[in-house]
Amino acid sequence: MHAYKTDEIINIAQKGTSNEWELLLDFINSYQGDDDDIIGLKLFLNDHLDKNPREALLSFVLDIKSSKPKELKYYRLTRMPNWALAAVATLLLVSGLLINHYEYKDSIHMSDDALPIYLSSEVAWLNKGMAQYKKGDYNAALINFEKLNSDTGLYYAAICNELTANYTESVKKLNGVPVTSVFYSKAQIRLAAVYFELGKLDQAKDVLNNVKPSDALDAQRIKSIKIHLY
Repeated sequence: MHAYKTDEIINIAQKGTSNEWELLLDFINSYQGDDDDIIGLKLFLNDHLDKNPREALLSFVLDIKSSKPKELKYYRLTRMPNWALAAVATLLLVSGLLINHYEYKDSIHMSDDALPIYLSSEVAWLNKGMAQYKKGDYNAALINFEKLNSDTGLYYAAICNELTANYTESVKKLNGVPVTSVFYSKAQIRLAAVYFELGKLDQAKDVLNNVKPSDALDAQRIKSIKIHLY
């Protein structure tokens, strides 16, 4: 039997034929593995057997993705004389970091998209936290994320602390995200931004020198932070 991935499951729910959906349901119902996403999704669908499980899944995904969280802008830039700007521009060009300052100057702190995740025992807290998070109510979301015993909860709690300027607590949580987590690289990039706010510039640079971006957005954030550091 074909082993489905989470992205593939959602894609079939959205665009698949009836036959593809039935094959997918057979896979989920017979699943005996240890993937938390699949296990939670199995429980989620079973909880909606009295309705239309496919529509319930699509409704849940659309609700989580319907709006993007607010972004906390960063405006604290120091005006520099023209000769200094020329020197900085030369440095950035040599180091390969010559990018548009006006495009990235205010994106050092950015929110991540809310996630549709199906962790069975934590689904109530997680869903409520994500709903509050995507509305920009970070203090309320933090309370729910801190109830989760997972790296997802830890990472999003760290973001909430970061976006409410509680940097010391954010550092603690970001440092707690394990190397094996899918959020590890993103957590390290955020750690550098928070270190910058705390005036720990050497630590911020050290973090950035040892992190690899997992996607284009991560690469953009690294560039944005480096502009403020160098």
